[in-house]
Amino acid sequence: MLLLCIFGFVLLASRVPQETPPSEQAWMATITEQDNAEATEIHDIILNFRPVVIGDPITGAEYRYFPKSACWTCFGLTAIVCAAASWFMMKKRHRRASCKKQTAVIVSCTILPACLAYAMGYAASYYFGGPYNYENYAVPTEACDVLIWFSGSDDGAYFMDNYARSIREFGYDRAALFNFRDMTQALQFAEKLPDGCRIIVRGHSMGAAAAAHFCQKCNREILMLDTRDSTSWFNHLKSKPSNVIHWRNVLPSEPFLRTPESRHMDTFYFCGFNMANVFRWLGGPWGLRDGAVNLMPSACDHHDVGEAID
Repeated sequence: MLLLCIFGFVLLASRVPQETPPSEQAWMATITEQDNAEATEIHDIILNFRPVVIGDPITGAEYRYFPKSACWTCFGLTAIVCAAASWFMMKKRHRRASCKKQTAVIVSCTILPACLAYAMGYAASYYFGGPYNYENYAVPTEACDVLIWFSGSDDGAYFMDNYARSIREFGYDRAALFNFRDMTQALQFAEKLPDGCRIIVRGHSMGAAAAAHFCQKCNREILMLDTRDSTSWFNHLKSKPSNVIHWRNVLPSEPFLRTPESRHMDTFYFCGFNMANVFRWLGGPWGLRDGAVNLMPSACDHHDVGEAID
């Protein structure tokens, strides 16, 4: 199965076009025309949005939900269980096999699953990322502007990417940052907000999907949902949630697995592959959304659309 996945990835990458196809070029040429009025209104909202100070999300936060050291625990436990199971199987069903053959079977039935468990634990450590320090957050007592911001996979207080983005756009500690898996904490925070607050909800990648699902579950009016290239394989939003006034959906104009490195200086490349777009493809991109102002800034990949565009 792993070999088939690798082969499929290589085959797909070899067929990825290097330039935007004509159909997308035509759509890009008309999209700003199509949504110009609402796009202008959204731009004005962002320029006049003054989110209140929520608190420091970084200091005192845990590193990751699944530390890398846990990978060795997965490896050891799996090795012990598989070794015992394979030894029992050999003694019960293959007692006449040579000692050399029995040892080879036990070793192979132990090492391979243990290595797979280690790889899965390692991947989980990156996928789930880490939390922010929600205990540092202070809920405002009066109506004000509130920014709720979801980070994607391999992100959190340790990476500080979204923290830096929020600082550049709105100032220090003015975003209630949440890991994409911390939906409960985000909803509890929103429930405590006083009436009359103007709320913007933003997220990138898995965080954008979490932001959209948050709006679905939240019983507050959301001034704007700002999704940056949402990714998830399931539960794609088919239309704008009824409690959302404006929805801006920012997509990459260069979503290809191979893109010119010179245009994406902050993106990590491996063997010529744009890894931000690789993870986008693996994560299941949502693409265009009905009810949203769909924007596609030029020369942007999956990583770039997470940056501020105002």
